[in-house]
Amino acid sequence: MKLFKATERDVQTIQDIVRVTITEVYPDYYPEDVVNFFLNYHSLDSIEKAVCREYVLLAKLGEKTIGTGSLFKNEIKRVFVLPDYQNSGCGSLLLDRLEQRAEKAGYATTVLDSSFPAYSMYLKRGYEPIKYERIITQKRQVLCYNRMAKMFCAKGKRIYDVILFDLDGTLTDPKEGITKAVQYALASFGIDETDLNSLIKFIGPPLKDSFREYYGFNDDAAAVAIKKYREYFAEKGLFENKLYPAIAELLAELSERGKTLFVATSKPTVYAEKILNHFQILKYFKSVVGSNLDGSRVVKSEVIEYVLNKVKMSSDKRIVMVGDRKYDIIGAKEEGIDSIGVLYGYGSSEELKKAMPTYLVDSIKTLRDILV
Repeated sequence: MKLFKATERDVQTIQDIVRVTITEVYPDYYPEDVVNFFLNYHSLDSIEKAVCREYVLLAKLGEKTIGTGSLFKNEIKRVFVLPDYQNSGCGSLLLDRLEQRAEKAGYATTVLDSSFPAYSMYLKRGYEPIKYERIITQKRQVLCYNRMAKMFCAKGKRIYDVILFDLDGTLTDPKEGITKAVQYALASFGIDETDLNSLIKFIGPPLKDSFREYYGFNDDAAAVAIKKYREYFAEKGLFENKLYPAIAELLAELSERGKTLFVATSKPTVYAEKILNHFQILKYFKSVVGSNLDGSRVVKSEVIEYVLNKVKMSSDKRIVMVGDRKYDIIGAKEEGIDSIGVLYGYGSSEELKKAMPTYLVDSIKTLRDILV
């Protein structure tokens, strides 16, 4: 069995493979209108456009073309094997090659949409469902499918000129200061929270969201809680903080190599600058961008967007966001830049894998290997 890259001359062959597979296999799993939806979705026009922009493979056994699959960035798409040749290893061969290409390009994850017939196969290959999707067809039938992702250690390496760092959980360990400030704020509402570990969940997200989600505060109560939080944090909590080992050395090395560094945090800018200055690492950053004390610009995508407007680079491929929570990864995706999830902070492996960063690292040493 041989694989070769498809060209515009292969568009009809690709559609033939897709249509035969859908027509013969999908009626066992889907109602008629859903089958028709798939047929219309994989039209000749859509396949022609895909061949122009995607990495499209065809699988050949002798003179017979029996399967196809494609890759766009790190997304695997349109994997089909003719019914008579299924369970022959063709699908696995196509997926192996597409995953290898994504990994070589530096991605830490491949993603795909799984039909019912292929779901168990993807599970065996190490894919995990990350989102359950539904589409309503014209005749009101429901198409359900899973968005799935597979994480692996990316072997490729990209060169980044501009690096955005989250602060809490990425550059410093703020556990003591943040949890004590939250404890102080809750006490003003008569809530006696003695277990500081239970307040770790406040590290990362905007405070307003956390007070509403975890304690049911309305907007007015959350605003009061934030004011009380800042009473403690501005005086004591700022400095109840620790710089992660080897971070200062990493920043110094990146600066020496001509990298442009920013801090992009949901913490108010004024507090972030004081913390960085306290640890004598403020000098390494071109700018520190955080939220405003009036509660604006707290969403991570807004912070990243503000930084990008400062940078004004022609290619987003040379910019990366480094952070320990899903908000950092999601914000980077929304702004179209790469991301690195760090597991030494406060985001769990499960949380970060579901967010699908470009890279996932478990140590500052591994982070250095990517950035330097």
